Amino acid sequence: MRCPVIPPTMRAAVRSRYGDPDVIELRTMAVPSLQPDQVLVRVRAASLNQVDHYELRGAPLLSRLMGGLRRPKEVGLGHDFAGDVVAVGSAVDTPRIGDAVFGSSIKALAEFVAVKAEGVVPKPPSVSYEVAAAVPVAGLTALQGLRRHGGLQAGQRVLVTGAGGGVGGFGARIAKALGAEVTATTRSWNLERVRAMGVDRVFDSAVHDGGDRDALSAPDRYDLVLDVAGDRPMAALARATRPHGTIVIVGRCPE
Repeated sequence: MRCPVIPPTMRAAVRSRYGDPDVIELRTMAVPSLQPDQVLVRVRAASLNQVDHYELRGAPLLSRLMGGLRRPKEVGLGHDFAGDVVAVGSAVDTPRIGDAVFGSSIKALAEFVAVKAEGVVPKPPSVSYEVAAAVPVAGLTALQGLRRHGGLQAGQRVLVTGAGGGVGGFGARIAKALGAEVTATTRSWNLERVRAMGVDRVFDSAVHDGGDRDALSAPDRYDLVLDVAGDRPMAALARATRPHGTIVIVGRCPE
């Protein structure tokens, strides 16, 4: 295979201060050089997550502890991407030049991104670059919440709140794929889309009547609650969880 021609410069979305989207600039920068354990990926698609919103605005203030208190330490933006490998470091065996991959790094909103080889995986041929780029942060967050922190086992009853969003949507699908009985909540306009994910029950998250239309009032309580929406008090989640069950909070704690 002929090695791809890599230009010396690229366009990238950057910012030098915290703020609204109008602080973002499209700037010409040098294509990143590679460390021995890195690969260079020509970005074909990128996605945005809540973490990108936090990092852009520098809010909540907790997000500045690692990113810089007064101004961003890193001017680049974006985490999730999909694209084609165009160069590999001297210590990299796989992936190889020409491979289609997806993964998560920093500074993904650019024409090229340098990332450790262990930070990317092959993109299935049947999956588009756009779909693959939407997976890493949301999918990994959901998987960690369910399996690592929630200890999910097949046959358990699981409640996923906020299933119409990225993490919640992956959470509902992953829990079902792992053999759980899945109840999901979402906004009214997303009910049919969430039902199409194959979950067992779907409730409107706006309904808090304590009746049979309320997911937290189901007669059989849950072994695991993956709370992505953050719109219910912890006491309400606890009442809906079986003794010795698990509640995993994603993103922020409910008030």
